[in-house]
Amino acid sequence: MGLFSKKDKNRSISVLLVDGLSSYNRDVVLQLTLNNENECLTINSKVLKNQPDINLKYNQIVDANIITGEEIIQQSKSVVGRAAVGGLLLGPLGAIVGGMSGTGTKTDTQTQYYVVVNYKNKDWELKVLSFKIVGFSRWNSFIKELRSKINIQQNIEKEIYL
Repeated sequence: MGLFSKKDKNRSISVLLVDGLSSYNRDVVLQLTLNNENECLTINSKVLKNQPDINLKYNQIVDANIITGEEIIQQSKSVVGRAAVGGLLLGPLGAIVGGMSGTGTKTDTQTQYYVVVNYKNKDWELKVLSFKIVGFSRWNSFIKELRSKINIQQNIEKEIYL
């Protein structure tokens, strides 16, 4: 194994909390880590260092997936900015035409990605954790690895009838 090898390193991603953890506020930056030594998903804050880690055993996790949501953003067009650019390029007539083209709003659509983890709590009630993915972390491979750990646990615990 090389000096810079990541074979034994636990995989983690950065997320924003959406819902499911009462000990944290919404939109706090958290880190999800596949803790292979303890066979659990570890959730900890990257900002609030005094908060204890939250551990969710792989055998408690029912499912984990990525879902997408589209957010429609409306922005006002800048009349002053367009008039100034038009005036610089084409003089007074350009300023008038540029200013007129800046009326109204511009609509843009952004796709947001979320991690949703379904699990059973200590009383075996079904609960949901949801997180918004931030940055360019390798969330797709993170979820694939988490799902493989869940499936391994589920296959071991089931009985086989012939």
